[in-house]
Amino acid sequence: MKLFSLPSTILLLLLCLSACNSHSVPDDENGSGFIAYLKTLDTIPLPLHYSPFQDLPDLSTRHDKELFKQFKYAWCTKPLGVLYQNAGTVGILDCSLGDYGWVPFLTTYNMSGEKIDSTNFLDISGADFGYLGVEHVTFLKNRQITVLDTLKQWEIKPDGSDIIEESLKMKTGKTQYTILKNGKIKTQKSSSPFKQVLFDSTSL
Repeated sequence: MKLFSLPSTILLLLLCLSACNSHSVPDDENGSGFIAYLKTLDTIPLPLHYSPFQDLPDLSTRHDKELFKQFKYAWCTKPLGVLYQNAGTVGILDCSLGDYGWVPFLTTYNMSGEKIDSTNFLDISGADFGYLGVEHVTFLKNRQITVLDTLKQWEIKPDGSDIIEESLKMKTGKTQYTILKNGKIKTQKSSSPFKQVLFDSTSL
């Protein structure tokens, strides 16, 4: 005696498949659309090296613009892509237009799209009269980000016409960002004191 007819068996299989699919995207249950948004983003190839004086790669050009507005970092105007993803959290880099081009900002989320932590990586970069700051950022595969910076400063001539070349002072620093498994971002900074740079007038 058959327990199920063929049509009934097919119907049962379809119902099981439907139930399984509904749990594969848990954020659809609360209507956030976060998993759907992730699917429109590119994975960022690592390691990625960046400074304010070089361009970021052109990624995630087909992202969902409406969902980006919902999940973006503050004033950013486009996503770069997914920096990392594990079982419980994901990190996304968004971009804002700065003085020298696109600047990346990091936000971490849980898989329902709730923000856990965020940070930017540029603190001193820029150029002005008597000032030059440059930061080099490296995004690594193990949820580590390293920032190496150099800051140069010169005194200005009394008449304000130019810098005093031989007054150059310079310092360097390092900032290490670690994204923990829970999505929190740990920061560790170190820097050298300002040092007078020896000036060789014969090299001019």
